[in-house]
Order: sequence, then structure tokens, then C-alpha cells
Amino acid sequence: MTTLAGLEYTYINAPRTMQGVSVGLFYMVLGITQSASVSLSYSFNLIPGFRNFSGNSNDLYYIFFALGGSLLIYLVIFILVARQIRWN
Repeated sequence: MTTLAGLEYTYINAPRTMQGVSVGLFYMVLGITQSASVSLSYSFNLIPGFRNFSGNSNDLYYIFFALGGSLLIYLVIFILVARQIRWN
């Protein structure tokens, strides 16, 4: 649902000639963030002493806090970029 709202916001607020490019960039950023979260979860499997994070582990809170930390970093980047935009 969040993806649909973001996609609609991107499409509506883009200039008519840039709507396709903005949707493409939206999907590119979405793919990059999904790849980052998958690689983060796989990197936890490489740490000795950690169990396999298959979804049945009690140690999933490590991934939860790591993804929460990355979300906080994305939020800071978003705020820095949003301050540069002139809103109508």
C-alpha cells in the first residue's frame, strides 16, 4: 500500500514530460532498497555464531534493528533532500 501511494505521488507531481522517467526512478530506488535489505539479511548469515535467519529463529530481532537503523539513515537522507525542494 505504501508503494502504491508513493508511486501515485511520484506520477502526479512529476511534470507531464517526466512522468515516465520519475516512475522508472521510483522503481529503481525501490529495487535498490530491496537489494540492500536482502544483502543485509544475508550478511548476518556470514557472522559466525549466528543461526540461519529462515524466519523460524528467535534471533530475528538483530535483522529488525539493522533494518530499522537503515530506515533511519534513509529518513535522514530524505529530510536533507526534502529541504532542498521548493514546494508550491
